[in-house]
Amino acid sequence: MKNAKYDRAIQQAIVSQKSDEPTIELKAYASAGQDLARVIIDVTHTPASRANPSVVMDAIGKKLEGRFQAVAGSFVTVDKGAYTDRIMGIVGRVRQVVAIDDQSIKGFKAVSSNMFMDEEKEMWALKRTSAGNILIKTFAEDDLSLLNLLEATASSGYRSTTDYAKLSAMCGALAKKVKGGDYVTFIDMNNRAVEGFVVATTDEGEALVLPPDSEDGEVVNLEAITDIHDQDEFPEPELTSEEAVDQEVAVASGKVDVPYMIAYYKKIYSMDPKFFEEFSKRIREHAFA
Repeated sequence: MKNAKYDRAIQQAIVSQKSDEPTIELKAYASAGQDLARVIIDVTHTPASRANPSVVMDAIGKKLEGRFQAVAGSFVTVDKGAYTDRIMGIVGRVRQVVAIDDQSIKGFKAVSSNMFMDEEKEMWALKRTSAGNILIKTFAEDDLSLLNLLEATASSGYRSTTDYAKLSAMCGALAKKVKGGDYVTFIDMNNRAVEGFVVATTDEGEALVLPPDSEDGEVVNLEAITDIHDQDEFPEPELTSEEAVDQEVAVASGKVDVPYMIAYYKKIYSMDPKFFEEFSKRIREHAFA
C-alpha cells in the first residue's frame, strides 16, 4: 500500500529542485512571550538547504512575510527523513537596531535610564554591552500580529494535534522551573539565542539575566528562556578572606540585592572567559541552525 505522506514528500522535493528554497510547512505554534513563538516546522529540502541550514532560516523568514525571523541557535531537529526534516525552535519579530554614538543619539530623547523616544514618538530600549551600547525598537504590549500571522500560516486543524499540545506544555513547564542562580539560554531583545545567569525572577513572569558581555543584565519573559543548563563544570569564584566575610554578612542580613548578584556573576565570568565561550559553542553544536 502506498504511503501518501511519503509520496507527498517526494513530490514536494521534486518541485523544490527548481529553486534553492526548501518547502516550509508550519505544523504548530505556541506563544513564547511577547513577539516570540515556539514553532514546529516540516522542511522539505533542496540540495542547497540540506547543505546549508541558513537557507532554511531564510525560507522561514520569507514564509512569515519578512516581518518575523527564525532565531538562529534555537532550532533543533525533532525528526530527520530522507527528504523532509521536522524542526522545532523560536521565531520572533524582526527588530530595528541602532548602534549608539554621539551622532546617532541626537535623534532620540531619554525618557528613563533605559528607554528612549525617537522623533516619531516610537520607543526604543537601551541595551548596554561590553562591546558598546545599542537601541532596540520596542512594540506595544497588545500587538498580536505575530500570533495572527502564525495562525493564518499554520496547517489547518493544528490545534487538535499532539504537536500543539506538546508545544503549549513545554512553554509553561520550563518557565515554572526557572529560578535565581540558573544558567540559561534565552532569546534576547535582538532575537539572538544567548546564555546567562538568572540574577532574579519576579512574580510577573520575568527574569533579570546577565550574559557574559552585558553590563547590567536584560529583563526577559520567562517563556523566552529555552533551556536550563547543568553547572557542575562551572568555575567557582575565588574570594579573598575579606570578600568571603562580606558575602556571609550579606547573606545573613538578607542584603543580597541585584547589584550584589550582578557583581558576583561578573566575577565568575572574569575568572575563565574562555570556559563560557567554549560552553556556548558546545550548545550551538547541538542546534539545527
